[in-house]
Amino acid sequence: CIRDRGYLNDAKSMLEQIIQQDAKSEFALQADLILSRLYIQEKNYDKARQCLSRGLDHVTDAAMREDFSALLGDVYYLGGQYGLAYEQYLKVKPEKSDSLWIIMQLKAALSLKKQNLSTKAIDELKKIIESVQKEDEAIIHDLRLLYLNWLEESGKSEEALTFLYEMANKSDDIEEKAKLTLRIVKILNQTGNYRDIIL
Repeated sequence: CIRDRGYLNDAKSMLEQIIQQDAKSEFALQADLILSRLYIQEKNYDKARQCLSRGLDHVTDAAMREDFSALLGDVYYLGGQYGLAYEQYLKVKPEKSDSLWIIMQLKAALSLKKQNLSTKAIDELKKIIESVQKEDEAIIHDLRLLYLNWLEESGKSEEALTFLYEMANKSDDIEEKAKLTLRIVKILNQTGNYRDIIL
């Protein structure tokens, strides 16, 4: 809608004025973050990157620096610059196994995968799985499935089978064991290891 674009342009102008007054102030840094998000919504990644880079030049607070780095990683990722995205995601260092840590590590792994660095991406994903606390069972389950998918996509059937066997042996849930066994049979069938299906 044209009227909404007018309001959006007015908001961007006001944010730019705040930044021009004192680029190092807390208000200016917040304005850079907000402005970069507006540019991301418009898919104007160059302008978003400029705002975030300018903010990174002035920010001194460690937590805010991580906000800038995480968002800059997203801008690079969305713009197809996966190597630069990976570098930015690694700069964000929340507590290990904290949900933000999981998100940043997963984004870093996805950036590696987008660069066709599947082995490194799989290794990163495995580290996440090993670090996640047992209380986060739903997250662990989803991460394990993603890990298995990446192993299979990369043709690492033996690693996938080993991981599936380990999961099946550890599971107390009969339904989960059945699903894992079916996936084992599927992989063995695809690889032509019919003898192992019987054993």
